[in-house]
Amino acid sequence: MVDNVNRHKRSQIMAKIHSKNTKLEVYFRKVLWDSGLRHRMHYDIEGRPDLAFPSKKVAVFIDSCFWHGCSSHCRKPSSNKRYWTNKIERNILRDKEVKTVLTKRGWKCVRVWEHSIKQHPEKCVKNIRRILLS
Repeated sequence: MVDNVNRHKRSQIMAKIHSKNTKLEVYFRKVLWDSGLRHRMHYDIEGRPDLAFPSKKVAVFIDSCFWHGCSSHCRKPSSNKRYWTNKIERNILRDKEVKTVLTKRGWKCVRVWEHSIKQHPEKCVKNIRRILLS
């Protein structure tokens, strides 16, 4: 499928995509808060985790299926394939590098997929609670 809009319009559309405070992130923060889990947002450590529990050294990253290459749900655009493949592969590589750095610093990294939050938010909360208690 060919892109329906010109480069300028595509740039405007892409500029509106935020990396912080997405609907999914705001929703999941509320779910965690309502379950009694208090966290910090966008904590100032490697990778800028979406949520952090500094006293327990737990960093939580909320991964969108598209941007982080979910093997089940990532549907790459049919136009500009090389660009999108490289972009998503770089994101995956960066995720691994961030995990390596944080693990060396004594942090536990939790990655929560978009589809998991949408389908079973309570299971995601349960998993984070288990990690905080371990």
